[in-house]
Amino acid sequence: MWAANNLLSRGFKNKAIKFLDDNLPKELAYTKNIILANCELEKGNEKGWLDYFNKYLEYFNISKLLLKDDREEGMISRFYTEGRFEDIDAELVTVIMPVWNSQDTVYYAAKSILNQTWRNIELILVDDCSTDKTAGFLKK
Repeated sequence: MWAANNLLSRGFKNKAIKFLDDNLPKELAYTKNIILANCELEKGNEKGWLDYFNKYLEYFNISKLLLKDDREEGMISRFYTEGRFEDIDAELVTVIMPVWNSQDTVYYAAKSILNQTWRNIELILVDDCSTDKTAGFLKK
């Protein structure tokens, strides 16, 4: 993987793919999609990144990741899936998330938990004596 990534970073995509095809054990062949995804991301090609990343997720039978077009927000905050588990009688899953000095990231972390395909989720955020504006953000 390191050698293929090295080839990709120097612009030798076809050589990197051939190297991976020749050297990766068959049971790990799906992992080449992560390297190819990261290569696309380095070029600023979000669609290419998403295509390769979803090929990687297919191996695990996970719903495709989609990306909202709103470029105002960062890439991570634009992720979503169409598959949702809507069974209202499903067991409640409680997630306790401790936070500390995370005013810039707690929103994205909480949004990630609440946007899971499992819908019956309770999120409890616990501020661990933050010294920044995290507590104020959580009160909102």
